[in-house]
Amino acid sequence: VSPTMYKKLQEIGSPKLKKEGSINLVKIENGVIAEESKRGAKEVRKELFYDSFVSRFNNERSILFPEGFDLIVDCRNWDEGTKNECVSKNEKIFDNVTVIESGDFGDGFYHALYRGNTSHQKVFIDTPAVFSDILKQTFSDTVINPGTLHYCCDPKDCDLIQEADRVKSGNIAMFSVNANALKRIGRDSVLNAKDFEEIKKAWSDDKVIAFNTSIVEDTGRVRLKKGVKYAVYGAGRTGEAAKEKISSAGSEIVFFVDSDETKWGSFLGDIEIISPDMLTERKNDYDQVMIASTFYKEILDRIVAQGFSEEDIAIFE
Repeated sequence: VSPTMYKKLQEIGSPKLKKEGSINLVKIENGVIAEESKRGAKEVRKELFYDSFVSRFNNERSILFPEGFDLIVDCRNWDEGTKNECVSKNEKIFDNVTVIESGDFGDGFYHALYRGNTSHQKVFIDTPAVFSDILKQTFSDTVINPGTLHYCCDPKDCDLIQEADRVKSGNIAMFSVNANALKRIGRDSVLNAKDFEEIKKAWSDDKVIAFNTSIVEDTGRVRLKKGVKYAVYGAGRTGEAAKEKISSAGSEIVFFVDSDETKWGSFLGDIEIISPDMLTERKNDYDQVMIASTFYKEILDRIVAQGFSEEDIAIFE
């Protein structure tokens, strides 16, 4: 983990810090992971070491973002009509839908886990809930901890479900097949489980969190908006990546801002680079400041000190 993440883990009293040898504190220099921190890394982890902040955090890196979403439906006690309606509607949302129609729960659940792509997030229901496309819109470009269980038993608590008031209570969950909780209880325990309640017990309480859009932090500040005029702070590699994304989102960059005075008056592509002091003077020319730099925390502090509110600022990730 980075020094910043390590500090956050300390602030929340993360149980990970209590396990000796479980944390590798990475040294970062100018937004790049130092070579000395890469040495000794296990081969399976080396793909995490990219060159910069922007190259790690974008929805083309499947290592961090979900590759897809599969639904598991336990409909053993449903009538045929309810089952068919639920499955047909959810098939429009999910990459794959597997039903447990008869037999023992554990056997059906185990085989459903490994049907299709095991790198997909698995969503489970035993009540006829129909999801909206908000599910993919929200989580497709969100980093999801593979060790957590996203869970609710009251459909009204899950804003991802259509007409939740008409759906009976039941188990509604999202998780990864690769969760340590499932590995820990093993194949036999899954096969012998009588219902999802027994599967849920595999996760410790601190690993079970709400299954709704509220778990996505700062969504309004990191998503690009169509038709918005941006002043982009950062005329380096991250700024170039932001330029491409903003253009493809149907928005516009009015100008770039950079703290390096040697860049002032020059152009990135066909867009001018100006001094940070001009942000206030030209505030009527743009809608929002987009920070596109590995030094976003320092830049954010500087912009706030200039009198900008958080609503005026977006962070490109």
